Amino acid sequence: MDQRVVARTRLGEKITMADYIAIGDARQRLIAVFADSLELGELVIHPTVPHVAPPIAPLLADDDLFFKINGRTLRNTSIGNFLDGCGVSIPCGTGDTGMPVGFLLSGLQNGDEHLLSVALSAEAIIRGDA
Repeated sequence: MDQRVVARTRLGEKITMADYIAIGDARQRLIAVFADSLELGELVIHPTVPHVAPPIAPLLADDDLFFKINGRTLRNTSIGNFLDGCGVSIPCGTGDTGMPVGFLLSGLQNGDEHLLSVALSAEAIIRGDA
């Protein structure tokens, strides 16, 4: 495992059992608020990541830069993961450097079938097939 991922994982060692339980309870409340905020069938739509893939060499050479870019890279998808939702990323073009970019459709937990149906339709539109 990459040593920087190990370092990030080890941050959990400092969490007490009481804090872990409180975080779990807060997470459940946020999941409920998220579910209540969407009307039946609504999805959240946003870029999969806020930037295109960066060059690797600078990230290998600088741990601080790695953590900064890694956090930014995971930011958008982490929201759905934390809220126990489901998501589909659809390739939708390329950025200025020719690297691919994605269009993320996110839904509520157990909403996979609806999400996949919408994603299939959206994919056809994005590709110009519709």
